[in-house]
Amino acid sequence: MYSQSTPTPDYPDEADLVTRAVDDPDAFAVLYNRYVDQVYRYVRARVSNEADAQDITAQAFMAALSAIKRYDPNRASLSTWLIGIARHKMMDFFRRRTNVSLEQVAEAKQPGPSVHDLVRQRLDLDAVRQALAQLPAERAEVIQLRLISGLSTAETAKAMGRTPGSVKMLLLRALRDLRGLLGVDLTEEKTS
Repeated sequence: MYSQSTPTPDYPDEADLVTRAVDDPDAFAVLYNRYVDQVYRYVRARVSNEADAQDITAQAFMAALSAIKRYDPNRASLSTWLIGIARHKMMDFFRRRTNVSLEQVAEAKQPGPSVHDLVRQRLDLDAVRQALAQLPAERAEVIQLRLISGLSTAETAKAMGRTPGSVKMLLLRALRDLRGLLGVDLTEEKTS
């Protein structure tokens, strides 16, 4: 997995970094170091092969470097923009690899880092991966974006084309469904 390094003090402000990254490879390197783990986690949760996830992450950052001039902070945060690029690179990967529909890509088996502390303590990742694969695509995606990739509710809403309120409701329903698939008793959880 990628390791995140600490940003240099020369570039404390993200807007300054983005502006400088257009012509300064060092500034883009700082942005890369800030966001590579988040983007990689998002891709890795959707791609079963670690090497493929690393390749897709690298392609996403190469595309971001080429398009950094067109980044508009009024449309999305930098992390949301990068996740969007990674999402497109991942779709390209699945289209090239096999002849599957986008719906099949969205429903592909996903490794599942913990979704909830109780799940993290009680269940192994294979069970979570299998359960995520059984969820409807939007519910699996909201878990991926909010809990695994660490996007905010607003960023997740932009990435999914939804309102923040609908993302919150979708996440609640997705977690409820995931708990049910994993056999986690909600009444037991409330009393613990």
